[in-house]
Amino acid sequence: MTREESEERPGILLTQNQEKKEQTDPPLILVLKRLREKLDEWLKSINDRIESEDVSRLEVRFLEVLRSILGWVRERVDAKIASFEKGKNKGDLSDSVSIPQSRMVLCCLRHSGR
Repeated sequence: MTREESEERPGILLTQNQEKKEQTDPPLILVLKRLREKLDEWLKSINDRIESEDVSRLEVRFLEVLRSILGWVRERVDAKIASFEKGKNKGDLSDSVSIPQSRMVLCCLRHSGR
């Protein structure tokens, strides 16, 4: 291997690594997307439970409140993912997600049994 070849090779590897980083989402965004999937499952389950005929009125009210809370959380997760996608297109990732929110998401996932 000549000196010219050895100097070109790191540049190629660096370019390939940068392309891979641009193609994959940060771990926190992957966690948020997984949380969004889980929220969709929970919301579907709650809707099915509300529509069933063997549920008392008190339980329906409780499930409706729970559905509202989960819907609100789902909106927040969608907003964070959308802001990341918007920042990704601009090349600015500084406004995507803050550290305290990432701890909250990880805590929610731990309590969900995953």
